[in-house]
Amino acid sequence: MDFYDIIKDRRVLLNITQQDLAEISGVNLRTIKAIEKGNNESIINKCVKSYKLKTYNMKKLLTILFALFLSLSSMAQNPINRLGIKENLEFNKTDYKLSWSAKPNDNYLIQEYLPKGENSEHFNQMLTIHLFITDISTEGAVNQKINELTARKNTDPICNYQVTKSPDGKEYLVDFLLGESKDNKMTVVEFNLYRYKQIEVPNRGKALIVYAYSKRGYGDDITPFFQTLENYRISYLKEMISTNIPTVKIEN
Repeated sequence: MDFYDIIKDRRVLLNITQQDLAEISGVNLRTIKAIEKGNNESIINKCVKSYKLKTYNMKKLLTILFALFLSLSSMAQNPINRLGIKENLEFNKTDYKLSWSAKPNDNYLIQEYLPKGENSEHFNQMLTIHLFITDISTEGAVNQKINELTARKNTDPICNYQVTKSPDGKEYLVDFLLGESKDNKMTVVEFNLYRYKQIEVPNRGKALIVYAYSKRGYGDDITPFFQTLENYRISYLKEMISTNIPTVKIEN
């Protein structure tokens, strides 16, 4: 996997858009897209020549990208339990262990859980918990996700989604498919199931928690992946609905 592919993969896993990264780094969106696209020429040199970045912004961008890159190598180390929940979770009769955590900003925390023997670069299944300290409604957050997925459909023929609202209107499920291709050949497909719920976090107030399950298929396994998904999608939905959302206690 090339460096720029790692950067893109990490950004996607963190649920950070290219626009988000541009705003955080102070570098324009066009440059972020150029870095992720990559080519045979030095990516950074090309960015400097083509977009004439100020030294300060380039250093800032490199720092952020380097931090994202290093987060992959830190997977093998003991991650920080930032949400104060169990480090071992179960979903659909599979055990998951806390493998990575991050705090992109004061109001956004994330933790990833993987089955034994898997890693974030090439996982088959993953649980992710996103916590946003915000008073945004579940409906508003879901609409943002729908807008993101609708835009992705323009470049991803696999992309599709379905939204399910709980009977009391307080929670939402969004299940969706994503695909990645290289040289006009599908290389990765990913099924995601996001559960959105508003909660109260001690000493922080209202928050939105997104409890997410992801399952991937690669290369020659993509066709059987789709066949399996067709048979088991409903069971994944039922499992997510019946799952107890962990109680969050933010650790400083």
